[in-house]
Amino acid sequence: PEPALITSVNADPNPADEGQTVRFNSNVQGEPPISREWSFGDGSTAMSESPTHTYEDPGEYTARLQVSNEAGEDSRTVTVEVNRALPEICTTVSELNSAFFESNSSTLTDEARKSLQENADVLSECPNLSVRIEAFAAPGERNPQSLSEDRAEAVADFYEGNGVPADRIEASGQGQVEGVTSKKGGTRQYRRADSIPEQEGDGM
Repeated sequence: PEPALITSVNADPNPADEGQTVRFNSNVQGEPPISREWSFGDGSTAMSESPTHTYEDPGEYTARLQVSNEAGEDSRTVTVEVNRALPEICTTVSELNSAFFESNSSTLTDEARKSLQENADVLSECPNLSVRIEAFAAPGERNPQSLSEDRAEAVADFYEGNGVPADRIEASGQGQVEGVTSKKGGTRQYRRADSIPEQEGDGM
């Protein structure tokens, strides 16, 4: 009789998210009856032909299929990569806090730091997000282009200092806000840096 032989074994989806159901399939040749035993690398096992399994924790797991019949036995493994499931905010967030500046200044105020810290927490939690920083100067501020660039840089530096990788940050100064006139006390909203979240694949 022909000994049991595994020609392929696979897991779908792979990589998977924690808590997601993974289905295992295999092609096995040989004289029946053939017994199968799967071990999923986390202590769980199954005996069926194409079992499903749910990994509760992120990590790399080596799943093994062992087959045998009267004429022989065979085993083969497949590595399953399990990623941390993203919090819902990572796929739904459409805007982040803006940071506001004092006149002619690119120094982050305590209020701005607080707003940016909330943004940094979201960005740290969501590896799928990048951030595009667009900073502005208000009418009447000196050297608006370089001031807006300094403001963008200040925000970028804050994010990097709070654990956001530099390759997920893009910063640009937009110069003076267009089409507005300077009104007493009304320019604060233009002395700002916006942080725009972009998901992977959004064209960053």
